[in-house]
Amino acid sequence: MLVRAFFEAMFFSPKWYHYPLILLLLPFSLLYGTGMWVRRKVTRRKVFGIPVISIGNLIVGGSGKTPFVIAVASRYKDVTVISRGYGRESSGLVEVSRQGEILVGVEQSGDEAMLMATELPLASVIVSEDRPLAIEMAKKQGARLIILDDGFNRMEIEKFEILLE
Repeated sequence: MLVRAFFEAMFFSPKWYHYPLILLLLPFSLLYGTGMWVRRKVTRRKVFGIPVISIGNLIVGGSGKTPFVIAVASRYKDVTVISRGYGRESSGLVEVSRQGEILVGVEQSGDEAMLMATELPLASVIVSEDRPLAIEMAKKQGARLIILDDGFNRMEIEKFEILLE
């Protein structure tokens, strides 16, 4: 717990004694940042022919991403929300709901996907690690808008990105 408190203080309100470690880690940070920049530039993006909105965050938990996804999706018709399905017991592509009709239990969908499925009676929800496959399925089912829940690191998909802090 002490280590966690040290790093949280270093990230959010650094003190004088944090700076030696910050300077020590700076080269690794620059190397990682350069690698990610190159990855973004060289990855070919696939265009799916329908709008894809990616909603992500920089903070792990508590930034309000799921309520924001629900708020955006509730404003549109023929929208499909695609999530990874964190915490689910299944794997692969699972259709959680179709136009508000719940198709699986929370064990197969994960709790966040089930929350979105129950809160969005006019939308569909799909969970899959393979986002492009899920987008193709949603298109075949008539989706006119795709919302990727936490799709910020998916470089291979042409999308509009909304980043919450």
